[in-house]
Amino acid sequence: MAYAGLIFFGTTASAAYAMFRLIKKNMAWEDRMKPKLRIRHDPGGIPNYLREAKMGGGGTERRHIIGVENLSTASISGLRAVAESFELYLQGATWVDAPLHPLRSATDNDGRFDLSRGDGVPTRYIEVLQELGLPGQPPILTFVYDQSSLNVLQRFMVGDWFAITVRIQGDIKPERIRLVAKFNRATNKFDVAESDESMPTVNPSNYQVVALTQGAAPAPEPLPPAMPFHAPEPEDGGDWTE
Repeated sequence: MAYAGLIFFGTTASAAYAMFRLIKKNMAWEDRMKPKLRIRHDPGGIPNYLREAKMGGGGTERRHIIGVENLSTASISGLRAVAESFELYLQGATWVDAPLHPLRSATDNDGRFDLSRGDGVPTRYIEVLQELGLPGQPPILTFVYDQSSLNVLQRFMVGDWFAITVRIQGDIKPERIRLVAKFNRATNKFDVAESDESMPTVNPSNYQVVALTQGAAPAPEPLPPAMPFHAPEPEDGGDWTE
């Protein structure tokens, strides 16, 4: 009887362990199936995260980009990258909750994109900042929105330090990245990198927005002065609208 009891106990324990491993395996599989992503940025990483081009009149253009990596085993549909907050908030150049532009997509004022499986690498890239270097002048910046009505304004920011928090949203847990752009006097370019660095004390009068004409040189058209701004979280987890 004792021997039979030991056999029964061993069989039961073995079955329980097998069941435990099966449940654990299923949970891991379900976790991998959940839509999850990661935002990546490689400062100066040409061509995925930084693209440079020469312009007429000796000017240069640089595009600063983020990558979106799919961490799940299935594709994810209907995502958007939106501007959650700005430092500084500059009236006329910064639009809270405006979608940013996915590469390889037509500008459709919506900015939605799908994310295929990546196997450890980003499968979609989002343009965030456009930097123009004009002869004899410090570079100027603007944000690359997915709305043609905003892009045609050609509103660029004058200043030394800017930050933007980008939120990727959709039928997923939102993910965020904060990019800081700092003017480098040695190179006469902006250094852009992911950072939680606090905004330095600045004189708002040193910051302004200019609108470019169709020519090679900017036509200064100052707009209202800058003011610090940060968008609060929506209480219901939805989108903010302006």
